[in-house]
Formats: sequence, structure tokens, C-alpha cells
Amino acid sequence: MNVPREKNKTALRSRIEDLKQQVAGLKAALLEGEDKFRALTDSAPVGIFVDDAQGKAIYVNKKCAELVGVPAEEALNFDWIPFLHPDDRERMVSEWTNAFENSAEFRMEYRWVHSDGNVVWTLGEVVPILGADGKATLFIGTLTDITAHKKAEIEKEDLKAQLVQAQKMESIGRLAGGVAHDYNNMLNVILGNTEMAMAQVDESGTVYDHLQEIFKAARRSAEVTRQLLAFARKQIVLPNVFDMNDSVKEMLNMLGRLIGEDIQLAWVPQAGRIPVKMDPTQFDRIVVNLCINARDAIDGIGKITLETATVTIDETYCAEHMGSLPGEFAMLSIGDNGSGMDKATLENIFEPFFTTKGENMGTGLGLASVYGTVKQNNGFIDVQSEPGTGTIIKIYLPRYTGPMSEDKAPEPEPFQEGRGQTVLVVEDEVAILDLIKRSLDKFGYKVLAAETSSEALNLERDCNEEIALLITDVIMPEINGWDLANRLRSNRPNMKCLYMSGYTADVIANQGVLEKNVNFIQKPFSVKDLIAKVHETLNGK
Repeated sequence: MNVPREKNKTALRSRIEDLKQQVAGLKAALLEGEDKFRALTDSAPVGIFVDDAQGKAIYVNKKCAELVGVPAEEALNFDWIPFLHPDDRERMVSEWTNAFENSAEFRMEYRWVHSDGNVVWTLGEVVPILGADGKATLFIGTLTDITAHKKAEIEKEDLKAQLVQAQKMESIGRLAGGVAHDYNNMLNVILGNTEMAMAQVDESGTVYDHLQEIFKAARRSAEVTRQLLAFARKQIVLPNVFDMNDSVKEMLNMLGRLIGEDIQLAWVPQAGRIPVKMDPTQFDRIVVNLCINARDAIDGIGKITLETATVTIDETYCAEHMGSLPGEFAMLSIGDNGSGMDKATLENIFEPFFTTKGENMGTGLGLASVYGTVKQNNGFIDVQSEPGTGTIIKIYLPRYTGPMSEDKAPEPEPFQEGRGQTVLVVEDEVAILDLIKRSLDKFGYKVLAAETSSEALNLERDCNEEIALLITDVIMPEINGWDLANRLRSNRPNMKCLYMSGYTADVIANQGVLEKNVNFIQKPFSVKDLIAKVHETLNGK
């Protein structure tokens, strides 16, 4: 009989059914566990992923897909390498490959670029799960969003770089101011004595020609110190309100001759008035310097474009553009389609004597003086340039919102000699003091000469006649020219005063801005300039 066999079959089927139920229970438990696992990892604030031994993703949570920039349903089957930032890609792939080949841990900061252009910084960390043979069977990793931290870090570095640059510029500025002071004194002696010597020799002789060359060279050297002072923001200025559009328009013919026929000059002004308040000669020099640089960057035929506009700069723009300021600004843009500049050049273009031009092609002070002038007028500069694409330099100056004045500068007084007026001259540089004394004697003035402030006070005390004019250097060892003038005028309230200096150090001008009732002559000056300024001061209101 087959009863035992039938009983065995029945028992086996029962056992199989039991096993099926157990398997179903295990599957249900696994699915429940997987659901709980997914719910747990998908709610995590960091990206979580699991890769097999070959580096293929077998699990990716929602945050990980979000950080990489791919849809969650495609996360297991995507090629993640193209999503890496181009600057991080090679380094990242190399480190990642090394970790998988050596079953090693991995930790690295890198960026992902999303399809909308958004860049996300992440910290990737991976640990291997090792088998009995010491080789990795799985890799478990996390991605942490560190974008905010990196932005703060970058902003901190930008601020640090800005501080270092400002300190460097300030140090160079102090040096430039000191050099200009001493150098201008020496130039003044050269200019004045050369001019007086020229007046004593025959203009048709070779000696006169030699003296004239000396005079011209001294004048050119004086321009170098003027540019140094502009960079150091120590030049004396007389601000006036003017329309930026009118000022550029008046210069177009001159600029056309300056850049030559091969370069097209395009003028694109914003309609209406764009008022600014600064020294008009400063603005003219900015335009000329930038156009010269644009011209020199063009090899052969090219184009320079001048544009103006009124713009509002907000805090967001300032956060992204180092050195900018918030507020209402008048913008002057000068662009060219020349050779352009690389990053290393851009970092140095405003430093004195830095130049990419050939020998005898410039002093390297043009952009330095532009920088100083713009800063002196509470503005800022933005430069956009790349090799081969040209350069655009934008100058931002505070837009003037007060009334526009139509007053024109007065015509200069005709040159006249003195009528025996007494002039007290105070100058601690003996050679300049002697030069001024001889010049004033020659043109009809009576001179009292003092090398020090105390000597000047004694001369004034002992003088029994009217002193019509005080001519004093601004920077002197005992007391400065401003304080000396105030002490002398306490006894002689009708005495006029003319200040002179190669570097004023803010004694008579706040941030280089000269009050309209202050008479000043910048060293170095010629004898003709001095006599004209003395006449103007004595006859001014």
C-alpha cells in the first residue's frame, strides 16, 4: 500500500505552505522595513546614497537627488559626472576613483551645476563596508549642503582682499604724497631759475634753446607728480556742478583727434541732463586717460564707445561687486574692442607705474590717477575685460541732486606788475624763498622774506607799514601756513593770503577740496604763474 507515501506528500505540501506563509511574512516585513527606511532617509537633512562595489548607485534619497539636481525617479540611472562643476570635475573624479579602487574613505568639497544654472556646494563623505577579504562590498555616503557656508567664506575672503588692497593703496598714496612734496620743491627751483635765465639770454642763441628744453622737461616732470597726487587723493580741487553729457560732448572733437582716424568714436548719451559735482578739469582728465588707454589697446582699426546713464546701486549689487557703493550715481562707460586684459593684469591696473605698454609708451600713472580722482569724489570703478574681447571701464560718480548753476568761470585778470606793495613770503626751502623774492622784486613788489614761522611773526611785528599780502608754504616745521596766517591776520585783518604747496596734507583743504575763498598756487609753478596769481589775489574780492 501507498499510505505512507501519501502521508509524506501531504506533510510536504503542508510544510511548503508554511514556508510560503513565512516567506510572505518576511517579504511583508522587509517591505515594511524598507518603507520605514525610505521614510527615515528621505526626511534626513542630508543626501544619503549607497553604491555597490563597482560604484553604481543602488540607493539615493530625495535630498541627494535634489542636491545633485536630478529628478528623484531618475536618480539611480543617471550619469552624475556631467552635473559636476567644470572646475571641480577632474579633481573629484580622480579622488572618487581612487577611493573605490582602494576601498578607502572619501571626503571632499565640490560643486554641482543644476540645469537652471544654480550652483550648489556640497561636502561629500563616503565610507566603505568591507567584506571578509578586506575589499569593499558597499559604499555608504552622504552629501551635505554647504552653499551658505561657502558663500560666507568667499565674502569673508573678498572683504579681506578688499582690506588688503585698500591698505596697499593707502600706503602707496602716503608715499606718493611725500615724494610729490619734496619733488615739487626741487622742480619749482628748476622751473623758476630756468625761466629767469631764459629772460636774460638771447632767444636766438643755443643757450636759450637748451634752457627751453630744461623748462619743458621740468613741466613734464611736474605732470608726473600731479598724477601721483591724484592717485594719493591729495590734489587740490575746486568742485563745480556741471552736466556730464555736455562735458563729454564738448570733448568729442578733441578726443577724435587724440585717438586717430582708424578708430571709430561712438557717443551714446542718456537723454536729459546728468549732473555731477566735481572739479571739471578732473573729469576731463578721467575721460582723456581712459580714451588713451582704450586707443592703445586697439591694434589698427577699432572702436571706442562712450556711454552715460543714471543708475541706482543697491546693497545686493554692492555685495557682489567689491568696492562699489549704494546710492544714486552718474555713470560714464568707456569701452573698446581691443586686446583686453587677463585676471593678473586686472588686479594691478590701478597701481602707480604699472603698465603693459612698451618702453617709452607711458608712465603707468594714467589709470592710477583715474582711480584716485574717482575715490576722492566718493565714486567707484567697475572694470570688465577678458583677453581678446576688449575692455569696458565704468566710472560711477555721485549724481548731484541740487540746483544747476549757470554761472561761468570769470575771465582771468590781465597780467600786471606790482605797484610797490609789501609782500611777506614764508618758505622753509631756501632756494624757493630766494626764487620768489627775486621774482617779486623784479615785478615791482617789496618783499619781506622768512624761512620760519617765528621769523615771519617777528618781521610782521617790526614792520611799520601795511603788508598787503602773505605768501606762505602750507607744510612747515614749526606751525603750518594756515595757523600762521590766522595769527598774522589777528593783527592785520586786511592782509590777503596766498598759500603754496606741493602737498597740502588736508591743512587747507578737506579731502583736497579747496574752499572758494582760499587762494592757492600748486607747486611747482613758473614765475609767470606766480606773478599772475599774486595779482589775482591782491585784486580779488
